[in-house]
Amino acid sequence: MQLQQGTHYDWVLTNLPCQELKYLTGIKHLNGLIFEAQPDENDQVPADHAMVHINEVLLMWHTIYTLPNSDLQPCYMDFQTFSEIIFMSQEKLQQAMKGFAAIWGGLDMTKNPFEAPVHFHPADCPQQAGESPVHFYSSDCPQQAGELHCTLQAFMLALRRLEKILPIWPVTAESWAASPDHNIITILDTIAQEVTQSSCPTTHLLAKKPQDHCTTHRVLKHEARQSKKDMKIPWDGEMPQNLEAPVDSC
Repeated sequence: MQLQQGTHYDWVLTNLPCQELKYLTGIKHLNGLIFEAQPDENDQVPADHAMVHINEVLLMWHTIYTLPNSDLQPCYMDFQTFSEIIFMSQEKLQQAMKGFAAIWGGLDMTKNPFEAPVHFHPADCPQQAGESPVHFYSSDCPQQAGELHCTLQAFMLALRRLEKILPIWPVTAESWAASPDHNIITILDTIAQEVTQSSCPTTHLLAKKPQDHCTTHRVLKHEARQSKKDMKIPWDGEMPQNLEAPVDSC
């Protein structure tokens, strides 16, 4: 299982047996996904237990693993290591995946990958002689902290190659299709019209920045943004000046 570090959501405050806490904190790939916490005065911590902040996905899999008669044994891997393994040769990759039933987790492709805690290599990094431009992966390009050895395009192609060897959840193509906000809004509009017969705001995809006087009664949102950044509501002043990509207008 590949887990994405550096996120600030999907965390749980709970208690775990001290032996299980020692086991989890001893796995190097889980660094940053579980921390010991100080209990509040009202927290009732059982004997031989400790309070922890733990990633929700990690807690789910650890709970499944510790269930009586569980046949599932999770193998944890940090995202950067995973992003390097998937560029193995086809034969080595098939051999490496023989002991696994499926892959769960990883980079959330329903969100903007360029806002993730990891950074893909820029496409203009010079490739080595004889290297395929499609599967661009190089350990010689200068790296900054958190930067991967591959471009986003190369990562996606390698991920799809891996899907032919064993299942990946969530499915890459479906997650990628769900990433543009306009696609999701179109699906919701269809449900409102055909299933619930309910009213909803109208949405249009704009190819360029509209004039300020055209946005008086509209909410405009930059595509692939997960927060209020690059969003304009009617009482929010002028439009952002750097809207180069399409925006959603509701």
